[in-house]
Amino acid sequence: MTANYQCLRGMRDIPPHQALRMQHIQCTFGEIAKQFGCLPVQFPVLESVSLFQKSIGIETDIIGQEMYGFEDKNGELIALRPEGTAGCLRSMLANGLIQRQKAKVFYSGPMFRRERPQQGRFRQFDHFGVEMYGYPSGGIDVELILISAKVWEKLKIPNLTLHLNYLGSPESRTSYRDKLKQYWEQYHDQLSPQEQQRAQNNPLRLLDSKNPDISDLISEAPRVKDSLASSELETYQAILSQLDQHGISYIESNRLVRGLDYYSDFIFEWISSDLGAQSTVCGGGRYDPLVKQMGHDVPATGFAAGIDRIESILPELPEKQAQIYLAGEDLSGILQLAQVIYPHRHQTATVNIDYLPGKLKNKLKTGSSHHSHTAYIYADGNIKVIHHKTNEANNYTIDNFMTWYGHLSQENNNAS
Repeated sequence: MTANYQCLRGMRDIPPHQALRMQHIQCTFGEIAKQFGCLPVQFPVLESVSLFQKSIGIETDIIGQEMYGFEDKNGELIALRPEGTAGCLRSMLANGLIQRQKAKVFYSGPMFRRERPQQGRFRQFDHFGVEMYGYPSGGIDVELILISAKVWEKLKIPNLTLHLNYLGSPESRTSYRDKLKQYWEQYHDQLSPQEQQRAQNNPLRLLDSKNPDISDLISEAPRVKDSLASSELETYQAILSQLDQHGISYIESNRLVRGLDYYSDFIFEWISSDLGAQSTVCGGGRYDPLVKQMGHDVPATGFAAGIDRIESILPELPEKQAQIYLAGEDLSGILQLAQVIYPHRHQTATVNIDYLPGKLKNKLKTGSSHHSHTAYIYADGNIKVIHHKTNEANNYTIDNFMTWYGHLSQENNNAS
C-alpha cells in the first residue's frame, strides 16, 4: 500500500468482498424489520451538537471525549452523528410522524466517534437501527429481541448471548443512583481518579467497567431490581415470561447499564464470545424520558446493531447466484454480444463484460476469481462457456447462448 494514500487513523477502506458481506447483513436486517411492520427512514449525518449533548448526556465518554464536533462557517456548533437514536427521534418529531400516531422505523448508515482504534472499533462505523414509537413497555420490547434473534438465525451467526437488565423509571434510577454513590464512597480509595469522578457524577457507568481490579466490587454492588417499583417489576417479569415462551435464552445482568444516559426501564445487549473486548454486536432499550425531554410524552424503544462487528463473525456466505464474466477475441464480437444481452439485463444471472479483447487463457484467470462462468466469444461469433466449479465447457451460437442464459436466470429465480 502506498503511504500517501492511506486512510486517516481509525478509518478504513472496505474492499468489494467485505462490502458485499456488510451489504448482505444490512439487507437481512431490512428484510426482517419489514416483516415486523417497520418502514425505512433517513436523516442527516450532521446534526447540532446540542442534540447529542442533551440526549446522550454530558458526562458520557461519547460527549466528553469521542464526538466529532466543530464550528461551521456560520458559527454554529455541529457534529457528525455518534449514534442514530437522537437524530432519528428529532427527524420523526420534526416531521410530525409520532406525535399522534405509532410508528416502527429502521435506518442504516455511518456513525462517527473518535475512540482509540482497536479490533472491532473504528472511528467511522456502520449501524443498523430500529426505533419504535407509541408503544408502552412490554410486548414491543420483546419484538425488538425477536427481530434481532431472527437476523442471527438467518445469518447463521453462532455464539451470541442475550444480556438483559431493567433500569426502571427516572425516579427509580435516582433512588438507585443514590444507593450506588453511597456504595462507591465506601471503596473510594480502591478506585482510580477517573473512576472516583465517575462514581460521583455517573455511578451507574462504573457497573460497566472492564477494570478487573474492581470486578469484585461491581459484583457486590447494590442491584437495580431492589430499587424498582412493584409495577416496574411486573412489567419486567412479563417481558421475561414472553421471552421464555418464545424460547429465547437470556442472562439477567446487573452490570448492564448501556453507555448512553437516555436509556430507562428495559435494556438489552447481544454479546459475542467470538470477539475480544468489543464484544457487543447489538444493543438497545427504552428511552421514554428522552422523548419527554424533547417536549412530547411518547413511549419509545429501539436498538442499534454494529454492522462492522457482525461482519467480522459472519460465516462465509453461500455460493452466489450465477455470475457470468464475458470476454472475447476481438472488440467487434464483444460489442455484438453486449448489444444482444442489453434488453435482457432484467434477468437474474449477472453479466460482467470485459471490453478489452484478449486470449481465452488470460481471461479465464480473471473470470474464475469472482464469477461462476466465463463466456468467451471468438471472432467467428461462436461462444465457449466454462463452468468454473465443474470445469465443464460448452460451445454455443449467439442464439443458443441467449437460450442458455435464460435457463440460468430461471435457475437463479428458483434458488432465491
